[in-house]
Amino acid sequence: MWRAAVRRWATEQGIAAGDDRGSLSLRTKVPATGRRLMVKFSTTQDLLVTGMTDEHFLGDGEMVYAVAAANAWNATRTLPAMSVWDVRGRPFVVGVCTLPLTVRVTDEELAALVRDWIDQACDMYAWCHDGFKL
Repeated sequence: MWRAAVRRWATEQGIAAGDDRGSLSLRTKVPATGRRLMVKFSTTQDLLVTGMTDEHFLGDGEMVYAVAAANAWNATRTLPAMSVWDVRGRPFVVGVCTLPLTVRVTDEELAALVRDWIDQACDMYAWCHDGFKL
């Protein structure tokens, strides 16, 4: 259900959507930075998990700023949860939102939630860019 609802919403918004090894990926932009925003929806046994990244890999010396940014963000904001991931030696900032799969929401309610998560992720990346030069 969630996959069709998210895909429909993305199509209505003019956002590219694609399947990626069992997950659904959307690509849009972070207006304040001009960078792309990759939004990946997948599930665990109990959760819909949404991971968002601006696809900026951290360079030398940026890790300490990214960790400080994550600590500061998470102390004052709840969504998305911000962290630094390192995949195959390439660290980057990621925002994560989750929703229990047992929650019953309409397609419209899920669309509003997805829109809110993406808006908040854009705010997070603009904040990282402005305040921490990430």
